Amino acid sequence: MIEITNDQTAVDVKIGDLKKDAQYLLDLINYADFDLHIFLTTPAKIQEFNKEFRGKDAATDILSFAYYPDLKPGQRITLPLTDPDAQDEKYLGDIVICPEFVKNDLPNWKPESFEQHMQVLLVHGVCHLLGYTHDTEKNETIMQAQEKALLEKVRAQN
Repeated sequence: MIEITNDQTAVDVKIGDLKKDAQYLLDLINYADFDLHIFLTTPAKIQEFNKEFRGKDAATDILSFAYYPDLKPGQRITLPLTDPDAQDEKYLGDIVICPEFVKNDLPNWKPESFEQHMQVLLVHGVCHLLGYTHDTEKNETIMQAQEKALLEKVRAQN
């Protein structure tokens, strides 16, 4: 299930489209029955999160908080599906996006529209939840290839 919480009012976000894209993305990566929470927030709130969890005292466009932080790129989450309690473990994590930051940063991403860049960020965030990183040049290359492949499919379904 995709849950979206929107506590900001500065930018109109097409919540239905974001939710549809998120579910399609989970379907693509074979985690259709996993939960994902997307939190749309203000620059001040994302700055708080960035400072607390990354030690960076600045607003940013997106943060990802993986439920399985030790997952490696390409590794599958395996659950004991016969265990009824395992259903609670079907959670990829949280993605926090600051639409106001995204809108203000949009000139750096031309010719993408706001909605297109939100798709980029959604794919980026989900890739982080799946263990992909861009902490080294090699890891960044691997992550970018995965993002490109997923983004093309998400955009093709629209």
